[in-house]
Amino acid sequence: MPRRECAFCPSTAKLTAEHLWSDWMDSLLPGKKRFIEHNAHGEIVKKWVSKELNWKAKVVCAECNNTWMSDIEHSHAKPALADLIIGKLGVPVDPARARSIATFSFKTAAVFDLISAYHPPFFRKDERYAFRSSLAIPSTAKMWIAAFAPVGKGRVHTGYFQGTTSPANLFRGYVCTFGVEHFVFQLIAVRTSQRLRPAPGFEHLAVPLWPRFRSFVWPIPWVLNTSQHFEAFSLRWKTVSIVT
Repeated sequence: MPRRECAFCPSTAKLTAEHLWSDWMDSLLPGKKRFIEHNAHGEIVKKWVSKELNWKAKVVCAECNNTWMSDIEHSHAKPALADLIIGKLGVPVDPARARSIATFSFKTAAVFDLISAYHPPFFRKDERYAFRSSLAIPSTAKMWIAAFAPVGKGRVHTGYFQGTTSPANLFRGYVCTFGVEHFVFQLIAVRTSQRLRPAPGFEHLAVPLWPRFRSFVWPIPWVLNTSQHFEAFSLRWKTVSIVT
């Protein structure tokens, strides 16, 4: 059996564990952490309690994990996200902060894409390798951020979908909705030549982050109020329409 490659480079050296929630977030969320993992049908497959945010996935090599990926966490993610996660008021989100958030968000969504047991990876090797070399986010990806009202929660929901916009145009998509405390990002990536629009209902609270962006002040006035609201937001791409 061939050895598994790193997610972001051709290395087949021993893979290391990448945090699915960054380890620096642990200090922002004191107390025990309760984890619940669901399968593609929403059924609980695993539950555990830990003193730390220690859910990890062995998908990257030590070289990637300890160099450019570590730099994303400490130079981009933590400075850009810490105040948003704890719900600090009056935080300006300018283009530089938005780029840092988008960089963290794509890295996180790509890692979750690779650990899915039900679908082959959506992002191709060349896209992941380009991200490693220059932090280039694939042109297929679009992102939004939203605010989450409940405290002490981290949630992630990933999904894949496909359909047709015409008999000759099949499209495939991947969605990752990730939340930690008061911050949520949603990434959608679709392979199609046509613009798709999600089911209506969340336009007022999903702020465009990438590649479309306009500076604003965090937090936004409208928030996801409950875990059920988060789940509905994560499923908004289940039904799409064509933008004409």
